[in-house]
Amino acid sequence: MSSANSVLSFSHLSYQVPVKGGAWRTLLDDVSVEVKAGELLAIMGPSGKSTLLDVMALRKTPTGDAFIRFNNRLITAQTMHRISTFVEQEDALLGVLTVRESITYALRLHLPLLPRTEVARRVNRVIIALGLQSCAEQRIGTPISRGISGGVSYSSTKSRPV
Repeated sequence: MSSANSVLSFSHLSYQVPVKGGAWRTLLDDVSVEVKAGELLAIMGPSGKSTLLDVMALRKTPTGDAFIRFNNRLITAQTMHRISTFVEQEDALLGVLTVRESITYALRLHLPLLPRTEVARRVNRVIIALGLQSCAEQRIGTPISRGISGGVSYSSTKSRPV
């Protein structure tokens, strides 16, 4: 389904929520984004980032005339869930695992039938891409047993081996 030339495009994303008195509050207003294979999308700003990600992942239904295309074909929420992974904002790392083990664990949950050699290859690629080589074998840590730094923990949580 995907290739080096794949494009995921989001057009006219809007999102509103009801407020008191029957009015509506606009949280997203006509946002359009295009992401090509191999690109990294950074979403920055004081507010609206989580809402935008929820709408892009089809965890929330956009309002208005929004549409999402993968390689120029309209996609459904089911297709979006099949081609993507959503990582919650809160850390969900197991402190007893190493950085490498945590990324491996996430990938195996997402693609359980992937051969071990391919899992190892993808995990190595993510570790290198995120610059985690120096701490790949360190434990994540817990509140009782110190481990990696908060920044490295964040990178480990947000990584998605593809």
